[in-house]
Amino acid sequence: MFENAKKPVGIADFAKFHFLSSPAFSPDGQKVAFLRKQASIEENNYPCDLMLVDSFETPAPRSLASGVSGFLWRDDATIFAFIRGKNSLGESETTVRILRVSDAAEQGRFTLRGNANPVCLDRDGAILYTALRDLDVDRRLAKAEDRAAMLSEIEKERDHFIIVDEYPFWINGEGVINKLRVSLNRCGADGTNDRQLTPETFHVEDVAYDPATNRALLAGADYDIIRPYRAGLFVMDCSTGELRCLVNPTEFKIEHIGFFRGQGIFAGTRGEHHGVVQCRELFELDLVTGQTRSILSKELSVRNPVCSDCRNGGGREWLARENEVYFLSGIQDHSHLLRFDGEELSSVITRDGSIDAFAWNNGRVAFVALYDMRPQELYFRDTDGSIRQLTHFHDDYCKQHAIVFPKRLFFRDSNGDEVHGFILEPVDYDPSKSYPMILDIHGGPRLSYGEVFYHEMQYFTSRGYFVVFANPHGSDGFGEEFGYLCGKFGTIDYDNLMQFVDLVLERYPQIDSKRMGVMGGSYGGFMTNWIITHTDRFQAAVSQRSISNWISLEGTSDFGPTLSEGQQNAGTFRDLEKTWWHSPLKYAQNAVTPTLFIQSMEDFRCPVSEAMQMYTALKLHGATARMCLFYNENHDLSRTGRPKSRIKRLQEISDWMDRYLMPEESKA
Repeated sequence: MFENAKKPVGIADFAKFHFLSSPAFSPDGQKVAFLRKQASIEENNYPCDLMLVDSFETPAPRSLASGVSGFLWRDDATIFAFIRGKNSLGESETTVRILRVSDAAEQGRFTLRGNANPVCLDRDGAILYTALRDLDVDRRLAKAEDRAAMLSEIEKERDHFIIVDEYPFWINGEGVINKLRVSLNRCGADGTNDRQLTPETFHVEDVAYDPATNRALLAGADYDIIRPYRAGLFVMDCSTGELRCLVNPTEFKIEHIGFFRGQGIFAGTRGEHHGVVQCRELFELDLVTGQTRSILSKELSVRNPVCSDCRNGGGREWLARENEVYFLSGIQDHSHLLRFDGEELSSVITRDGSIDAFAWNNGRVAFVALYDMRPQELYFRDTDGSIRQLTHFHDDYCKQHAIVFPKRLFFRDSNGDEVHGFILEPVDYDPSKSYPMILDIHGGPRLSYGEVFYHEMQYFTSRGYFVVFANPHGSDGFGEEFGYLCGKFGTIDYDNLMQFVDLVLERYPQIDSKRMGVMGGSYGGFMTNWIITHTDRFQAAVSQRSISNWISLEGTSDFGPTLSEGQQNAGTFRDLEKTWWHSPLKYAQNAVTPTLFIQSMEDFRCPVSEAMQMYTALKLHGATARMCLFYNENHDLSRTGRPKSRIKRLQEISDWMDRYLMPEESKA
């Protein structure tokens, strides 16, 4: 019987959650719009609504439109709603509906070619947007006398083959990217005068616009064969279309860009000390000479690194405006909103939990957050610093269901560093009983676990499991040295996790050490593979979207050499022995733990070959193994995969853990 007759968290309960993203104030700051998705198990997708809060005093969110992929405020009374689809010839296109805010009535519509994403309105009220272009298709259509016939021919070809002559050749979530480019485009507010601003082969990764000077700052690169893994910085005069390179693509790893104090600004790193995982600095960029100057270096995380499986959508994590910059930052186990005015760094919102996206207007902030161990809600911070909740999508769910709050277990490791760990007790925990335990390991490794709602963890506590999780060395939010795991995979991080498990067992003798499981995805999948090949203390394991062989990963992952050489300080052509030493596959003959492999066939970050190699090795060496492969899913299966796939995934994991960790009399 659950405490106070509350319901257990169910395997498909994520379909009851509302996933919020992309909050944006109206120009006068009196309203805020945002996107809301909710899983439809029947349709096996996530319908998306454009929502509006009309008043911050008496908020009552209402839907303006369905099927929306993005939006822009046109003025206080109207909004541009972007809706993706295909035309009669099967080409990708985006319909832009002009909606009246007061009653959602349509005031007009027009169509843009390709999958368009809104950026902003320029100073003349025209729309700046990005769109995905297929150079091969565009070039062939430009020469075709019969456009429909050529499209039909291309479609038939794509059913059989595709030519690859660029690198990288695929990207997780996007598929094969040969000859694909993201362009910057401009069209009038009525859809007229639609034109591409960037050169044909230029690929845009980020855009910032300055209405005062009518200039755009672009992060990206113009390439013909190899796409740089580091973006360059370019400035465009939107009046003339002139594009100048300010920073070459080889110089910085860049995450965010903008205009600041009459110059450019970006968050990035050269990676001199800690390679791809070096903490970001803020650099000022001279828009004439291209000279850069570090103006803030405090071992910052300039993003939200806190993990959860209760998000589906993005939004603003950074805003540079006039004389101040706002950005999300991982601070240990939480994400906060910080402000930098060119001299001082200060905190704006520091509440424990995770801010996922924000909007700013005259000192007020609307933001999506995971607070109080509940799924996402929209919040509002007024100029006096007070915070109030604008939406209450999950009030009934949280009242009716048994949700467990984590207990902290922080400890010092052999280096003297503090490691943060957390424990979720089983629902209706009874100290006189014995329980199984699952160690859950986050991905990254440059991510972190925090005190936020995690559906699958809550599901397992409802099934009678302890769920424990920690932020070992390599995690984000704890400084540069703590986060630097390059060349150390499977060493200090493994020691941290094993010490954490030992301490959990000391604190809770009710946990049966003969009924412990381990699971994780991506880096967590690597670590699961590493654990089962270096200890037999776990009785069940689930390795998801994992890494088993750094040598094969180098040539197959969409991150390529940056994932192997960048993380291991070694590679196939640079210290092959070390690359193999850090590969769990090298030690596969030691594994005896029954292991389930969960893998998506279109995972191009950690391709299916990684799971297959480990599965094969375990089978050939007599270990118990099972593999569940998901068609038409990618690296993000556990977070944004199709609802039916997510249910099947979690059911497979649950059945596997129950089989080896639950006594027969307690199994349903």
